[in-house]
Amino acid sequence: MHFYSGPPMHFLSGVDTLVCCNHEAQPLRPRAVTKSFADLSHKLDLGIRFHDLRHSHILHLLDAGVHPKVASERAGHASVSFTLEVYNNHRISGIQEDAAKRIDAALRTHLERRT
Repeated sequence: MHFYSGPPMHFLSGVDTLVCCNHEAQPLRPRAVTKSFADLSHKLDLGIRFHDLRHSHILHLLDAGVHPKVASERAGHASVSFTLEVYNNHRISGIQEDAAKRIDAALRTHLERRT
């Protein structure tokens, strides 16, 4: 299995590019990619599955502030609400903590202005 190592994909719009392909640049069977990645993950003691990369990608997009609609489309989900339901469960504690810090800062700023 070979992994794509060229320029970022957005520079290749309109060109049929594969991330995982054989030595003749032909698509691999999904099961072959999964198996090869599992073997590599085991060999390197990574403890992750190929599918975990998908979840990591979506979480990183959302954490970076990418609009949920874009993350949902990249995941191939039928709706943004599904994406938010699934991935916000992973992120909810950080989101709640951030919300609490923001409201605390806003209230403190307001109180400081009054004194």
